[in-house]
Amino acid sequence: MASANIARLAAQVHITASPSPKNLAESRLILGALQKFGEVLTYRNLKYDTSNTSTHPNRSIVAIFETADAASRAIASSPITIGLPAGPSAYSAYNTPVSSEPSSLTFEIQSSRHNHASALKRSPFYSTYNLFKNNPVYEDLMSDETGIPLKELADTLASKKYNIGSGVKDNIQEENRQMGATSLVNMWEEGMETERNILAFSEEQATGIREPGDSDGTKPTDVV
Repeated sequence: MASANIARLAAQVHITASPSPKNLAESRLILGALQKFGEVLTYRNLKYDTSNTSTHPNRSIVAIFETADAASRAIASSPITIGLPAGPSAYSAYNTPVSSEPSSLTFEIQSSRHNHASALKRSPFYSTYNLFKNNPVYEDLMSDETGIPLKELADTLASKKYNIGSGVKDNIQEENRQMGATSLVNMWEEGMETERNILAFSEEQATGIREPGDSDGTKPTDVV
């Protein structure tokens, strides 16, 4: 367990950009640059973190690579400069176009010692969570006019969720583990495999249909 935690910490990086990405498109450009070093399991721009109340305009980005080697290569390549899409142009006194937006963005990558796994468990949406039903948004989404098929899809407002004790979450998570329901991707893959097996069985049944009276696999012979 200790070695796994050390490996996870080694794969974590902390990113600061100048200028700070102003929208999701620019944030994705940074992610794309990181993915050249290896698989990125987690990428989080703290600008969009609703629990962060800091007034600082430039928020950091945290990322976790699949391997510590990928993180090391990314850190060794820092700083990295990427080009930005051309923005709207202004015009000078001589009526010549002058770009009003920076043409590139530079970001630095450093190792991160923040325990992201622990922070993830504190998320109101991590593992088991309660549905916030006592609000007009939920009631509207669950109305007959909207027709939301699952009440979980109408869940909103993370700030209104109350905390569920870690002991309760651990017990439910253990039950999920025993049922094999700890990964949505794995459940989807198992469902697709079951569907393929059912389809293959149906095709075998269809090709193996025998005509009435054909008990040995051959057609009945007319007796004259």
